[in-house]
Amino acid sequence: MATIKGIDVNYEGRTLVITKAFEKKARHYGSEEFESLRKAQETFPTYAIVVKSTQKKKKSSNPYSGLTYNYMEKYIMAKNKDLLKEFNIMRGKPENEEDALPEKYEYREIQKWFLGKFPEIEAFYEKRNAAKKTA
Repeated sequence: MATIKGIDVNYEGRTLVITKAFEKKARHYGSEEFESLRKAQETFPTYAIVVKSTQKKKKSSNPYSGLTYNYMEKYIMAKNKDLLKEFNIMRGKPENEEDALPEKYEYREIQKWFLGKFPEIEAFYEKRNAAKKTA
């Protein structure tokens, strides 16, 4: 694939690929985009023009993405097995019926509890997210 001033030439698909923004500018007679598209059409008269969709990826609103129940359980098992009973009760999975709660906690509540018990995990995620922003 080659690029001609904002136009990707797809030789295999026999198309001229432009963005929505380029298309909008190319509508104006005499604009730089208009001239580029006209020249590309002269050079490749049999190629179709395709407007590429530019959907932005939705960023996760959870700064602790990847912090799953499974991860928390394994971490608790490795660091402090005494907290596992409390963790399981919060999740609605008690060892016996007398410890059962009428409702289980929501994920965010369990996450907050976990991060309070293991502040090093919160520090790790803060450091990781800061590194992502600078990358």
